[in-house]
Amino acid sequence: MRTEIGLNYVVLDHPVIHIILYSDGTTNQPEPIAKQVSQERPVERLFALSISRLEVRRGEVIWGDQRVPLDFAVREVSADMSYSLFRSRYEGNLLLGKADTAVSGYRPIAWTAEAHFSLGKNQVHLRSLKATSGRSRLQAKGTVEDFSQPKVDGDYDVSLDLAEVAAIARRPEIQRGASN
Repeated sequence: MRTEIGLNYVVLDHPVIHIILYSDGTTNQPEPIAKQVSQERPVERLFALSISRLEVRRGEVIWGDQRVPLDFAVREVSADMSYSLFRSRYEGNLLLGKADTAVSGYRPIAWTAEAHFSLGKNQVHLRSLKATSGRSRLQAKGTVEDFSQPKVDGDYDVSLDLAEVAAIARRPEIQRGASN
């Protein structure tokens, strides 16, 4: 059985990801049962996935008691995840080609993104997040610790094209501008 998967077209109808936050700050995120055979392989590759076109319809992420709707179509998805036995954490990468997202009441948004991250039992470390939409961009990195009382530490750089944001928000009175 290989851990590499390549798919041409995938449609997910009403997928739900539910992350439960426990009072001690941990989550229901599973930890793989890893057997170390030798000192040469301290990192176990869990999967590598590529999808030419992915559609998510009526999806949602439930984080604690917060629901976040998901509806999008994306081309050229690439994802991989490994488990580091010594560090007891997941290492992941996600690259999204052209994505089209519709949010109720707004115009559709076309964007691209890539994220490189680590997931521990009580911590998320975002090594790098980059997203672009038209002439707007976001770059970020940071850490979230203690999920019961989250402590967030990070840096970000955002540049927005206000005319594009106004068009998406259906606010014609804003003609141009930029925000950094």
